Amino acid sequence: MRITYAILVISSLTAFFVSAEDRPALILGPTDVDSKSVRVVGAEPNVNMIIHFRGKTQKEIDALYVTNRGNRILFRRPDGTTTQPGVWGSRHVDAKDNIIGTVVIYSKKQDARDAASVLRESH
Repeated sequence: MRITYAILVISSLTAFFVSAEDRPALILGPTDVDSKSVRVVGAEPNVNMIIHFRGKTQKEIDALYVTNRGNRILFRRPDGTTTQPGVWGSRHVDAKDNIIGTVVIYSKKQDARDAASVLRESH
């Protein structure tokens, strides 16, 4: 019985940790993000772009986080092309610990700036 249990635990852990390359990237448009919230901070190779979601509850944002943590995230331009991928990092919370957004991680500052400009200028 213990062996069976251990195998089930290992199987479920293996299923949980699926690499980002095995999952389709999350693609968001400018209407998904509050354009005034977009900030780029940090220096290469750890550049962060902070975004707050528009029209999503804490529960919806948390579900996106759980599903996409570590996944690639791209932003769609008005012409249909996408930005260079970033990686979905941590949740972003306000002063009262309400989940309001996420941190997208880039290795190049220019990639983060390009994504930020798409989100700021497309409204």
